[in-house]
Amino acid sequence: MADPVGLVSLGVGGIRGLLGHREAVRRRRRAIKTLATEVDAAYTALVLAQHRGDTRIIYDEVLAPLIEEGVVFLEGVRTRKHSANLQKRWIRPHTDSQTAQALVKRFQTAASEIELKVIALNVDLARQEISRITVSATVTPAPDSGRLLVAQSLILSCFFSCGEASVTPQRHE
Repeated sequence: MADPVGLVSLGVGGIRGLLGHREAVRRRRRAIKTLATEVDAAYTALVLAQHRGDTRIIYDEVLAPLIEEGVVFLEGVRTRKHSANLQKRWIRPHTDSQTAQALVKRFQTAASEIELKVIALNVDLARQEISRITVSATVTPAPDSGRLLVAQSLILSCFFSCGEASVTPQRHE
């Protein structure tokens, strides 16, 4: 004779497992949709950055490999053979979900990485401009060269104090 408590426990465990699996399938779909929107947003940002002079290279360095990886992943999900797709979609959906979520996190951190590189580029350009002004001031001494050096130091201190708040990396969760 069957143990009724064991059968009930087995039934409840099976239902819990089914609901957990259903949630994993939904999580996979949400992660893939989120990744697709992140790829589209990154592509739009990359296209808009083509019109900027200095920052275009930074956007290309950061976003182009991420977009390529995201597109390859999405195409791989879309073009799987039916049996493999059935297995990934319904039997083991966790791996797609984890990969898509990891890519989404990389896309979200790319914005702060781009911002840090742009700030570093602006600092380098400011240093070059100050060194150019300093060299031209030493070559042709003028009566206001002292004022020029004071103005340069004020510009640098303002630049570093204003940019300091945006340099700290932000976590996107």
